[in-house]
Amino acid sequence: MNRVHKRVRAICESDRVFRPRDWTQRLAGKMASFGRDKRLQFSPLLTPSTLDGRSCVCLHRQLPRKHPVLYEELVDFARRNQLQMLSA
Repeated sequence: MNRVHKRVRAICESDRVFRPRDWTQRLAGKMASFGRDKRLQFSPLLTPSTLDGRSCVCLHRQLPRKHPVLYEELVDFARRNQLQMLSA
């Protein structure tokens, strides 16, 4: 079973690349925490990734149910910036 619900991709609907370059880490950082090794660890519910060589953020299927406010914030961010939202 595929656990990814949606992907927000670094390509705008106008086909230009979204900037800043680290936007995926910034978004995924909303649920990240520091581990015992003092390194940043991303939540499995919200992870930076790549798709077809482009940056994206993967939203886990459980994210809307467990964190509905954050989920809506991420979807709104994608809409405002005209980023591609891909269903998994």
